[in-house]
Parts: sequence; C-alpha cells; structure tokens
Amino acid sequence: MANQKSGYFPYKLTGQVGMYGRVKQVSNGYFLDNVDGDFRAVAATPNIPLTESLTTPSVYYFNDSRTIWDNGEYQIFGYTSLNVLFSVGNLYIYDDTEVSDSVIQDDIKRVLGMLHENVSIDNTVYDTDNNLISARVRIYSTPSDVGTDTNVIGTYTVTASTGVGPGKFLTWEQVRS
Repeated sequence: MANQKSGYFPYKLTGQVGMYGRVKQVSNGYFLDNVDGDFRAVAATPNIPLTESLTTPSVYYFNDSRTIWDNGEYQIFGYTSLNVLFSVGNLYIYDDTEVSDSVIQDDIKRVLGMLHENVSIDNTVYDTDNNLISARVRIYSTPSDVGTDTNVIGTYTVTASTGVGPGKFLTWEQVRS
C-alpha cells in the first residue's frame, strides 16, 4: 500500500476555485497522471485539483496515495484556474515517504563522517594485552568542533573482540548510539 504524499501551495487569496497542481519526477521529467497516479512522459491528465485548507486559509493542497513513488526529488507546481503558475516547491521521497532536505543533508554529513572526515575517537578501553576492546566514535559537521560536544551529528559505540595475545584482532562492531 502506498503512503500519502502531499503538496501545499500558499496563495494570496482565499476561496479560489479551479486551482490545480502538477508533480514532476525530476530524474526523468515525467509528470504524475491524475487518472491513475502513474508517472508518464506525457501525462494525459496532469492537473491535480487543489483543495483549500480549512485550518490555514489561502493554502491549497493535494494528497496522493494511489501508487508508490520512486526514491528521489519531485517538483510540485501550483496553478490558478487561469493557468497561471503561482507556486513551485520540491518533495523528496525515500521509501515512498516524504523526507525533508535537511534529513538528506544530515545523512550526507553522517556518510562523510563514516569516511573518517571530522571524527573523534575517545573513551577507549584496552584489554591486558593492550588491544582496543571498546571506544566511542563521534562525527562532526565542522572540523573546528572535533573533540568537543558541539555539532555532533553521530555517536557510535565500537566493540572489538580479540584472540589471546597482543595484536590478535578478531571482530569489530560499530553501532550508532
């Protein structure tokens, strides 16, 4: 079953009729067809009727949950009944769920951190053979904050198992805390 996706469009006037939206899948340029919810190069019916919000006058919206949307960026367009474009926005979809671009940016920062950019390893624990058996790894959004409690974007606990004797590393696990 598909999740609900929504597009919201602020407009200068309340009580407007005939407003509509369109959704474009950025990766291929396809538009959402309002007949069946599929994306097509040439959508037979690309206009999606907009409804004015009861709780926020002058905001018009659509909801769609007919089909599962591919991961990626989507552009949404709002039009008046006279076919005048009045609003443009972006939706980001992951696993058929809307995500904000700030979530995407945080994920990118976390990936960069896991590539050992802006990383601090502390709270280390060693066994009697001086093998590392646990530590805390923290990744940061800026180099100047490394080693502090400021702008930490991910904290991980590292545990290692060792064999008998120094340098006998067996396994390593790193889990987000």
